[in-house]
Amino acid sequence: MTIFYSIGTMYPAQVGGPSNVVYWLAKALSCRNIAVKIAATDKGINDLSISLNKSIKTPFGEVIYARTPILYFPIRLISLSLKPLLKSDVVHVNGLFYPASFVLATIAVIIGKPVVWSVHGELYPDALKFSPRRKKWLLSYIKCFLAKQVTFHATAQEEVKYIREHFGKKVKLIEIPVLMEVPEKLNLPKDDYILFLGRLHKIKAIDRLIEAFYNSSVCSDKNTALVIAGPDDTEYADYLKKMVKSLELEHRVHFTGHTDGQVKEALLAKAKCLILPSYTENFGIVVTEALAQGTPVIASKGTPWEVLNTYKAGFWVDNSSDELCKALNKMLSLSSDQYDQYVNNSIRLVDEMYNVDKQIHKWIDLYQQLSENEG
Repeated sequence: MTIFYSIGTMYPAQVGGPSNVVYWLAKALSCRNIAVKIAATDKGINDLSISLNKSIKTPFGEVIYARTPILYFPIRLISLSLKPLLKSDVVHVNGLFYPASFVLATIAVIIGKPVVWSVHGELYPDALKFSPRRKKWLLSYIKCFLAKQVTFHATAQEEVKYIREHFGKKVKLIEIPVLMEVPEKLNLPKDDYILFLGRLHKIKAIDRLIEAFYNSSVCSDKNTALVIAGPDDTEYADYLKKMVKSLELEHRVHFTGHTDGQVKEALLAKAKCLILPSYTENFGIVVTEALAQGTPVIASKGTPWEVLNTYKAGFWVDNSSDELCKALNKMLSLSSDQYDQYVNNSIRLVDEMYNVDKQIHKWIDLYQQLSENEG
């Protein structure tokens, strides 16, 4: 059985969660002797030893990194995808509105290939607010010509609801959470900072986090810092920095820019907790990355992380600045024994629910079923 993945950016690029998610999935499949072929752009590929525009063998399958000067004009990516697509048993595209996704999904449907389509949170109402006219047209196209022929992939029940709202109650779909290769836990002491890690975008509601941090008496009393890690060359990042300055928090709020690799893992491991205050997220891979390092998480109710409350691995709260402030105060006021229990629960949660090696059978079963139906 051969699985073909199309994605905008791919590991070792670190420009979005899906880059790593597909890598972890492909690696787990390859280790089980399932052939994997992947086509992606070269965005985020800084290793000059990686050849572009041709298939290269890796531990996670055969990969083509297509030279793509403009990410949303992936002509070469589409053309280089045709050969591996034709030779695959199942086509798995990522990102609902990425041009390569709907072009390759269309081709696969026309020639009778089974298609899995990972939506990656792009049907959430807050996500649809951006470029609404273009997305409305594409949604109509997908609904009319593709929706009945593909299997949509959702990572949470809320995403299942949005898929059915847009494409019909009888649409084929599967719900599988984002799975990860659990990294080695770094044995580093906790430091006195809370962490936001991700894109600095309005949808992340980082301004509400800063306001909550400013109003937190416990953060102030403990002289706790707030570290904001992510590419900070956007207008929203400039707005956040001005906000920090106006609140006179420059000595306690630190913007680190983009981080990855061991630096990122250490940042996650040493944090007192991770905060994900987003208005909406279909998953939030950074949550599992933090939990795997034994770092409890405070996540907003715009994310599918109610399980944090169930496992006592963090708090799932409204993303108003008042509720975020209360959660921060509660987290930082835990006794040493209570906090250690949250740390242990965090590690257990990831291992039991999101470990790709323990859950990969869900994807294998789906691919085999689709492949057999094709035959």
